[in-house]
Order: sequence, then C-alpha cells, then structure tokens
Amino acid sequence: MPPSYGTQAYWDERFKNESIFEWLVPPDSLTPYITKVIERHTADPRILHIGCGSSYLSFHLRELVQSAKQVTNVDYSEVAIQNCVQHEKRLKHFDLGEGGMIWKAVDLLCASSVNELTARDGGVPDGFDLIVDKSTSDCICCADDVTLPLPYSDCALDSLKGPSTTCFKIHPLHVLAVHLAFLAKPGITRWMCLSYSTDRFPFLSTGWNTSEASTVNAQATELGFPDPRTLWRIEHKQEVAPKQEQHNEDHDRSYVHRPATVHWLYTLLRTETML
Repeated sequence: MPPSYGTQAYWDERFKNESIFEWLVPPDSLTPYITKVIERHTADPRILHIGCGSSYLSFHLRELVQSAKQVTNVDYSEVAIQNCVQHEKRLKHFDLGEGGMIWKAVDLLCASSVNELTARDGGVPDGFDLIVDKSTSDCICCADDVTLPLPYSDCALDSLKGPSTTCFKIHPLHVLAVHLAFLAKPGITRWMCLSYSTDRFPFLSTGWNTSEASTVNAQATELGFPDPRTLWRIEHKQEVAPKQEQHNEDHDRSYVHRPATVHWLYTLLRTETML
C-alpha cells in the first residue's frame, strides 16, 4: 500500500519520528531561484511556505527577508509545526530578540482553515507576495477528491453567497489552486512549485494530458466553484537537477550509476481575475 499522504494521521505519526527530511533537493538548491524572483518582482516580500514539514527551507527563506514575520510557514501536521517552533527557539537569532517566523497548522484543502491566514483572522493583510511549495503539490495530488458544497459559500470568497444546493467532488489540486489564489495578490503573487512531475499543473498547460487533474469540472464551475484555470498561469518552467553525489574511482568501478534525475520548478503568476 502506498503512504496515505492525504491523511493528517499519517503526517503526525511520521513527524513524531522524523527530525529532518528534504523532499527532492536540498533547501539551498532553491535559494538562487527564489532570490531571483524576489529581486525582480517583490521588494520586501511576504512569503507563504506551504508544507514546511521538517525541511530546513523555512530557515533559508528567513535569510532572504528583513523580518522573521515576513515568512509564514504552514503544514497539515500540528506535530511538524510544534517541532519547527521548538527548533527555531534554539537558533541564535531568536535568542537575540529578533523573534520567530509565523508557524501555523493549516489544512490547505479546507476553506475555514485557510481563512486563518487572512487579515480578518489575524493573518497577513492584503495577501502574500510569494508562495513557496517544495513538492507539497505532489503530495496533495495523492489525496482523495474533496467534496465541496456549491455554490462555494462557506469559503471566504466574498463574491460567492447563497445557500448550498448540491455537492461536488473536486480534484485536490484544483481546490489548492483556488485557496492559494484567495491568499494571493492578483497580478503580483508568484507561486513557485518544485515537483518531480513534468506536468504538475495539467489544467493550466496546453499539452495533451488525460489525468484527472487536467480536467476542471465544468458543471462544478457553473454551480459556483471558481475555475482555477482563470486564477493562475504558468509563467516559467525549468529543470532543477539535484546535486550529484561525489564518488571516488573505486566506488565508480563497483557500482552501477543511477540514471540522471531532473525535477521541475514551476513559477505560476496569479492572474488579475478577482475572487
């Protein structure tokens, strides 16, 4: 049986026994790409790091901004969040009185949980400038479809009002895209996603794809679910090669080389379409 990546119980149990784990690449592999986006587009950015887990990427992001409060780290697992909070308190800059980053346990597929990141619930005013996603979308794609009432009135998308009349099952990646769009600034926010998939966002691509994630349910959008295709566009896609292990000559003679592995970094731009 594959791991139950879509369940909170799986992640809580995993993080009870896991101190550090990096998905796909080391955190410093992403720093040059993130720095370039910040320098080009967002001075003094507010960063949302989704699926922070036990990665050191959170602490690399802290080094890219002036204030720790500019970085909000979220994870499905309360255990992971508490572990990270305790780890941060042991760091030198925290002891010097700079304070810590923002850490929250959030279910990104649940509207009421996502609302905790908005200004009305004490979150970031006006939304985030940059969303960083290190294989979190990969994991979310393994979750079950999300059953949502339509119109989607219990999400704080102010334009969607009225009583729910029916329910639809929506692909989790589509739900994630809508919820992140709600937290983003139209025309400004970039969503940087590192993935093992060559087509992580098939509903935004023009290529031929028959996966469930490639098709947005037309009936659901007619009944009030925001169309994720109108909220994001792929601005850039590039290869990110993991750092290669260094071997001595004797080692190279004894072992078959692994095939080259390439991951993909997607930069999505939030469109001007309002929610």
